[in-house]
Amino acid sequence: MNPINHTKSQRNSNLELLRLVCMFYIIIHHFIVHGMELYTVKFNPQNTQFYILNAFLIIAVNCFVLISGYYGIKDSWQKLIKLYLTCIFYYVCIYFCKLYTEGCHFNIKEFICSFMPFSYSQLWFIQVYVYLLLLSPILNKAIQHLSQKEYIKILISLSILTFYFGYLFRGPINPNGYNIMNFIYLYFIGRYLYLYVDLTKYSPKTIQIISLSTYIISSLVIATIALGIGYLDINIKKIEQLAYPYNSPFVIISAISFFFLFKNMKFQNKTINWMASSSLAIYILQDNQYIRAYCTKSIIYLDTIIHNNILLVSTFILYALLIILACILIDKVRIVLTRKAELEIYKLIEIGMSYFKSAYLK
Repeated sequence: MNPINHTKSQRNSNLELLRLVCMFYIIIHHFIVHGMELYTVKFNPQNTQFYILNAFLIIAVNCFVLISGYYGIKDSWQKLIKLYLTCIFYYVCIYFCKLYTEGCHFNIKEFICSFMPFSYSQLWFIQVYVYLLLLSPILNKAIQHLSQKEYIKILISLSILTFYFGYLFRGPINPNGYNIMNFIYLYFIGRYLYLYVDLTKYSPKTIQIISLSTYIISSLVIATIALGIGYLDINIKKIEQLAYPYNSPFVIISAISFFFLFKNMKFQNKTINWMASSSLAIYILQDNQYIRAYCTKSIIYLDTIIHNNILLVSTFILYALLIILACILIDKVRIVLTRKAELEIYKLIEIGMSYFKSAYLK
């Protein structure tokens, strides 16, 4: 089977919408994991609905990497520089906000670390995503020279490493999915979906039904594992290790199904594309340790004053939407403030690379 010929280079808004949904899922996930302490305190049957909800949310990070794999990471050095500039802008601003609000003394070491977000970041996703950016030219080159049969063999090998040696036996190669090995696996899956999976031969309704059903069933399996561990009074940490790790076969199947739900849509919307371009900024802002602490305190407070779980979840949803909107607006201001400086930096880097190629790569 030959790779599918994709004639349109413009990104459809369906997958851009998926980016925003993933960020929404991640924020709600953080609310119930950090605020409700699902993995760290004794299992509470009254929190059953949060374990079930988390089973539907846990696919967000995997979906985000699948999107990167589907499109393929091109111009990785530009993406790397852009991510670096975005991170240091927010890290430096957040650091000074912390000094102002908490009355801390200026610490030169912490300030310098703000300019090294990839090395000293407390955001594990950013660090691992940087690894993926750096490796993407090698991965793309390897994928380009693979036949479909060879590609399938590699996916089978990666599946064995991920599920058998990783998920089941928590081997060092991929114990929980929070690592570059899992990202490479998801990247390969995403590229395979782009190159070889043709959905046009099936009716959209059939794809939607199968995708939604698989997503729901996989999520319910995840929830069943989590609740089974809880009700059997097994070590609470096992819930995180067995039900919700990113390398769980059920989490990955659920993520792929959720991806297909949005892949099957076809529409263009400039507003969604405009908002989705700030997706990573939402994550950087919301999951920064300083800001996360305020969010967690808010969730704990809301849990103490709202005793109706449906109302509590509804409040979480509204709170998450407000955070997303605020982060997007902040990022658009940042873009306006830093656009000229970024363009000059790109020009300098291009001049340096051109000089290097002409001087050393003749």
